[in-house]
This record gives sequence, structure tokens and C-alpha cells, in this order.
Amino acid sequence: MKRTSLILAVPAALGLGLANPAKGLPPIADGAHRLERPVETARMRKGAARRERLRGEPAEHREDSARAQVRSEGQSPAGRVSAISPAEAARDPHAGAPRAPGEAGREAIVATPQSPEAPPPNWSDAEVIAALRQCLRLLAPMATSIDILDPIRTGECGTPVPIRLKRFGATGGVDVEPPAVVNCQVIARLHDWIEGTLQPAAERLLGSRIARIVTASSYDCRNRIGSSSVRISEHAFANAIDVGAVVTADGRSIDVLTNWGPTARDLRAQQIARAADRPEDRKTAAPEEAAKKPDKGRRRKEASSSERASANRKSLTDAVPVAQPRTREAEFLRAVHAGACGVFSTVLGPEANEAHRNHLHFDLAPRRHKALCE
Repeated sequence: MKRTSLILAVPAALGLGLANPAKGLPPIADGAHRLERPVETARMRKGAARRERLRGEPAEHREDSARAQVRSEGQSPAGRVSAISPAEAARDPHAGAPRAPGEAGREAIVATPQSPEAPPPNWSDAEVIAALRQCLRLLAPMATSIDILDPIRTGECGTPVPIRLKRFGATGGVDVEPPAVVNCQVIARLHDWIEGTLQPAAERLLGSRIARIVTASSYDCRNRIGSSSVRISEHAFANAIDVGAVVTADGRSIDVLTNWGPTARDLRAQQIARAADRPEDRKTAAPEEAAKKPDKGRRRKEASSSERASANRKSLTDAVPVAQPRTREAEFLRAVHAGACGVFSTVLGPEANEAHRNHLHFDLAPRRHKALCE
């Protein structure tokens, strides 16, 4: 049996005589004492007998027996004593404390928060190849003048196959100026919008086809504008394009800022301004009405009629702005805006907010239901 030595030091100056709690040991006197006599307990005797028995067993049997003893005694395989660092003790005040029999050997699992993984610095070859194949499938049926650019990856922004779009069609086609950097999906949808909405509306309302699209924005690594949301814009993925104006084949320029006409916001503001001027008119007319001095009976009838009219009158916030007569250019811009709602998943124009007063925004943000059209 292995002998254990326990050293207890007590300052002699204190003159203390402490009783050793171990059974069968004398009190500890002043100074430092070394107890050479082993403390034998029933558990130690049982362990000694077991070690003697295991000396003749194969190694794998000894390991199985050791695990069985650990489970029976409720201790961790690392031993009965575990060192707790000060940092661990500060995090868990119960670290190292004795555990109940049913809890012994059971370690607490602490979930550490996982930081969001940053996107890889570059697109993989598989991602680039897959995007190129999709571009070939989408753009092969149409005639376009494009440049395939190097993959773009700037933090969350970028696209594996950015395309610089310069023109649709050959002779009699539509130029895109300045050239727009977008993905292939946007090019394909823009082509559908040109052929299905833009050109038919131009021929019907303007008497001429469109020869050039003037872009306001395409790829741009930034957040959304004109919204309280701080989410990243679809422009950051080359998944959006802004159209500021179009030019007809006979040279007329129809830009959104000038030719859209008053928005619903503008008409509502005009109504509020007119309502604000009416009290001043009533104050001016008040002395003239007082001079007429109508009889009391007629005054009561007029008051009753006025109350009924006030009860039936809608508030200004409920009033629907009355559309003013529009020009052909305004009708054209509204027609191509409405037609884009069936092609793109997001369509924003001057009616959406002030940030989009001067252009039409088209993007292909994934949406669960119908398109966002404002």
C-alpha cells in the first residue's frame, strides 16, 4: 500500500493546538508536523485489494474495470481531483464544489456564441462556372453587346459573373448609356421589359421607338436609400438597375424627374395648402356677414344644415388626390412603370418616396408573394 504524507503548517506564534479531524490521529501541536502514518479507510483497503487483483489481468480488462469503478464511484475518468483555474472559478462559482451522487462526473455544457461567418474572400471555381452556364442559357437567345468582367467580391457585395451591358440588338437596337454592370438575370428581364412594355408604349404614346436607355445606377456596394431599413441594397449584388430617362429614335428625351408630373404626395400637399388658406377667407368675410343681420329663424336653419354637411364631409387625410391632366410623356412613364411590375420583383418610382423621384428602380430581390410595385 502506498504511503501518503500530509504536511500541515501552523504558525507557532499563534500558539494554537488544532485537533486533527482524521480519526485516530493526535492533536497537531505548534509548528510544522509531518504525519507519516497512513490514513487507512475502508475505501482505501478495498482499492488496494482491487489493484492486487488487477495486476494479473490483461490491459484491456484493466481499462474496463477502471471505467466501471469510475461509474460506480461517480468520478470523472481524469481522477478524483480536478484543478480549477481562477478564470474558471470566476465564471462558475460552483466549479470544483462537491456534487450530489447523481450529478458526479457530469460536466456542464456551456454554449459559446458563434460569430457570423464572414463570406469567403473569393468566389469558388464551381460558383463562377455555374454562373457562366446560367448566363449562356439566358443570353444566348438575344442579341446583346456585353463585356464579361472579373468576379467581384467585396465583403458581402459582389457577384461571380458581373456583366457590363452596352446594347440590346444590332441595327435599330437600344443603347444602354452609361453601360450598366449587372448580372445576367437582370439583363434577361430588362430585355423582356424593353420588348414587351417599353417599345409598345413608346410607339403608342410617343409615336416613336426608344433608341437609348439612360441609366442612373447599377452595381454599387451600399445599403438601401430612401428607407429606414439598413439592409444592403440589391445594387450591391449587381441585381438591380435604375433608369433615369429614355431617348426616342427621333431625338426626344423623356426623363423621370421632369416628365412624371405631380405625385400623389404633391397633390395631397396642394390640398392641405388650399385648406390652410380657407380660414383666412372666412375671417375676411365675417364682418360683411355680421352687417346683414339675418333673422333668428333663418340662422337656426343654416346652422342645422351646416352641421349635417360637416358630419358627411370627409377629412383631408381621407381625400383621394384628383389626378390632373397628364401629358403623353407622363402617361408613357406611368405605363412603362406599371409594365415593369410584371417583370421585376421590385419596382420603385417617384410615387414610392423622394429618393426615387428622378428614376425608376428595378431589381430581382427574392420575394415570397407578389412584386413590390410603388
